[in-house]
Amino acid sequence: MTETMTPGQLCADLLLRVRSQRTACFSGLGVVFYRNLTALPHVALGVQSTPHPPLPVYGSTAISEVLAGIADLNSPWHDGFHLVDARIAALTHLSQFLSPDLQYAGDIPSARPFGARQMAALLASRANGIVEVGLITPSGEASYFIDGIQHLMSFE
Repeated sequence: MTETMTPGQLCADLLLRVRSQRTACFSGLGVVFYRNLTALPHVALGVQSTPHPPLPVYGSTAISEVLAGIADLNSPWHDGFHLVDARIAALTHLSQFLSPDLQYAGDIPSARPFGARQMAALLASRANGIVEVGLITPSGEASYFIDGIQHLMSFE
């Protein structure tokens, strides 16, 4: 990770950068920032032989360029969550299906997320080793989840 950027700052910086670079066919984006993935079951989506950007990708500028490019509906890698090692600011996995443990759903506030991507982000953010989970909707609304709490980002 860069000397001056905390994991939380990395998430905010990446979401802002990707949001500003999104294409006309932007599909939305989900990014998991982790220290350890042991408690978050995940599996790759798509055909792994399909060409994709070489991994890992280091640094917020390079990561945001890759994510903005693949978060287009015309990219075979737009679906699922992308995983960033927050300790070293490295994009390590593309297009992952997440299967967070439902034990994390026990005390969800009554204002529940309204979609599968939001619920997966909420539950994943409660798993040990996960720093936070960032989302950008197709319309450009951005938020992040820390310990199951959603925080909306403002761009004013």
